Amino acid sequence: MNRRLKRTGTGLLAGLSLWLASWSAPAGQGGLDTAWQEVGYLNYKKSASLFEKAAKQSEPGSDAWIEATLGLAACLQHRQPDLQQDKERAAELYDRLIEIGAGKPVLPLALMLRARLADQLDYYGDQVDPKTALVCYDRIIAECPDSPLIHPAALFRAQVLINSMDKTKASGAIDWLRQWQAKYPANPLTSMQQMLIAKAYKYPLQQPEKAATAYVAAEEMGLPQGVVVDNYYWRVANLAQQAGDTKTAIRYYERIITEVKRTGFAYEAQLRLKALGVTPPPLFNPFAADNQEGSK
Repeated sequence: MNRRLKRTGTGLLAGLSLWLASWSAPAGQGGLDTAWQEVGYLNYKKSASLFEKAAKQSEPGSDAWIEATLGLAACLQHRQPDLQQDKERAAELYDRLIEIGAGKPVLPLALMLRARLADQLDYYGDQVDPKTALVCYDRIIAECPDSPLIHPAALFRAQVLINSMDKTKASGAIDWLRQWQAKYPANPLTSMQQMLIAKAYKYPLQQPEKAATAYVAAEEMGLPQGVVVDNYYWRVANLAQQAGDTKTAIRYYERIITEVKRTGFAYEAQLRLKALGVTPPPLFNPFAADNQEGSK
């Protein structure tokens, strides 16, 4: 199943593709190729029906049943519209998988999906459940140390604490993430963990200088794919300016103008630079005669 899940990672399990290697049930187990194919087409209604049928036809606790139940729970968790009964049933299915999953490859993935279900809002009236989420993240780290899921678990564990907006919890989360980075300096989510540290310094700790420094460090580690660069530079420049770090602020305002074409922040960056007594670089002109893009 892991190969099928990887292929469909941009659909149902978007964002989890990095961690799906932790699951290693035999490909084709339970005859669920069609169900996983429908997941790839984002046809969650049909795939959920196929998974449910397969689960009913399988021996409870068997590999085939585990695969079908995991697929069904994931479909219920992610399909639209978000319905309370779907989320509640998904939670029950994950809990059952977790209950029987000790020592099995499904355990870390079931714990991760259950945790994400707990710490995110899905439907009107839904409430986050940080206690359940933290228990699941801690179990991944403690019981599945060889799983690639430990690194996102570390990230999300800290995120739960920071999102509480409690300054003591946020400070503790920063210390914990730094210890994690020291223990796993090459982990694939180091930059994202560093960005989370920066977020905590911004809110709730309200320490713009440390926030800007942490964002700069995250960039040096290599920004994750999908980060909107002009937004990122603007954030760093503003935080640095708030902290009185004019040198860093100027550098990032200039980078917005020189490195990012066609950004709405460029003109504003020029105004900020002028206010700081600096002559700003010229704005990008797509119609300039010497501009390759404008000459086409």
